[in-house]
Parts: sequence; C-alpha cells; structure tokens
Amino acid sequence: MATKTFITIMAAAGALGASQAPELGQQYTQRVGGAADELEAVVQRFDADAAQGGLDRNQALDEYNTGSNFVQGQGGRMRETVARYEYLRNLYAELRNAGPFERTWIIMRHPDREILGRTVEDYKPAVPTTTDGAAHAGAGAGVFGAIGAFIAFLFGGMGRRKRYA
Repeated sequence: MATKTFITIMAAAGALGASQAPELGQQYTQRVGGAADELEAVVQRFDADAAQGGLDRNQALDEYNTGSNFVQGQGGRMRETVARYEYLRNLYAELRNAGPFERTWIIMRHPDREILGRTVEDYKPAVPTTTDGAAHAGAGAGVFGAIGAFIAFLFGGMGRRKRYA
C-alpha cells in the first residue's frame, strides 16, 4: 500500500510541476520578445545615425575605437547591445517557432538567466486549462511516477509485509 501511495504522490507532484511549464514558457517567450523589441529600437536608431554619417553599423562601431577612453567604453557597450539584441531576436524566433515540449526544452537547454529569473519571480502557479498544460501534466506524471516506481523497487517495496509460511 505504501509503495502505491508513494508512486501516486510522485506522479501527482510531477504532474503539478510539469503542468506549469507551458505557461512559464509563454511568459518567458513574451519577455524575451519584449526585450528584443526594446533593443531593436536602440539598434535601429544607431543604424539610422550611422547611415546619416555615411557609415554602416560595423563602420560606426569601429569609429568608437579612435576616441577617448570614455568614447571607447561607449563603443564597447554599443557592441554588447547589438550582440544582445541579435541573441534575443534569434532566441525569440526559436521559441516562437517551437512546439510546447520543444519550447520547454529550449528554455531548459540555454535560458537567458536574467529574463528567466525575472519571469520566475513574477510567475504565479495556476491550474492549467490548455491542452499543452494537460500534455505536460501527463508527461510529468509519467516520468515522476516511473521515478517513484524505480525508487520503490530499489528499496524493495516500501511497507511490504513479510509473509510467513
């Protein structure tokens, strides 16, 4: 009896935890998209200013190399901004084009830790009402139920009564 209870508890915990993944993934995707949109505006303004000066982006960034330490520092930060924009733009496209399980895997594999941290801070668990949530719940129940069964097997069946002949 204790073995079945343990496996059921493990399966329920897995279902509850995994069922949150689609909504957390959706909120994370929205935040990545919002951050990419904001940086896109900065990069577009920079590109427009460079074009007014007859330069492309790389030429404009190279102009920073010839200035004072302050100007060189600004150039370094602009390079970081452009690189972050390109990273977030690509990540957002990858997340948008992914299915629900693939999106979860992408987030687990290479998250943007800053954005994911803020997403988790604001996230409020809820009962999922989508098919994606139900599918994740089923997968979580299956995986954690199997883990629970394996643990029970390793410990020789918890609470099993010994029978004497």
